[in-house]
Amino acid sequence: MKGKGRDPVPFFIRGSFPCPPQGSGNNFRKKWSSLSISAAPGRSAYETDKIRATETTKQATAMRFLMMMIPRVYQPSTPEAERAGEGFTPPREGVQEMMKFNEELAKAGMLVSLDGLHPLLKGARVDFAKGKGNPTVLDGPFIEAKEVVGGFWVLEADSKEQVVEWARRCPAEAGDVLEIRQIFALEDFAH
Repeated sequence: MKGKGRDPVPFFIRGSFPCPPQGSGNNFRKKWSSLSISAAPGRSAYETDKIRATETTKQATAMRFLMMMIPRVYQPSTPEAERAGEGFTPPREGVQEMMKFNEELAKAGMLVSLDGLHPLLKGARVDFAKGKGNPTVLDGPFIEAKEVVGGFWVLEADSKEQVVEWARRCPAEAGDVLEIRQIFALEDFAH
């Protein structure tokens, strides 16, 4: 019953009464008002409850993952003639395929962020092997690495398996590798 001037009826748990039980009067409001959440204007208490429950469930179950692209052309083991060098940019067709893949990730609601990285030539490595106060800095292309990251995605998903399924769809080139790692959440440190 929606009446002009009537305030939204509070509700306190999913499946609760959308309005006070018949004959409950003010006792219902006094008893449950401290536990209530008012419905948004133009939305029933049931609709608001359903939306909040869905959002809470998604927040509680969603995990974040870093998916790293390790392209063959960035790897030290790749023959020098085939390696990404000065002035390297990925081929236009590959970029277009990757953009389509990224748009699909965004439409699926999984994409948090992404970026591509320049080759090691333009990079540096700060090594703390000698301790906190004495780091060693190596500029590219002299950085020694077994694998070099060429780009990354931060994804939000319900499981690692969901991210793996998306990784299988990635338009990667022959010899490229995708590595998936779960990102720590604040609650992981609450022990």
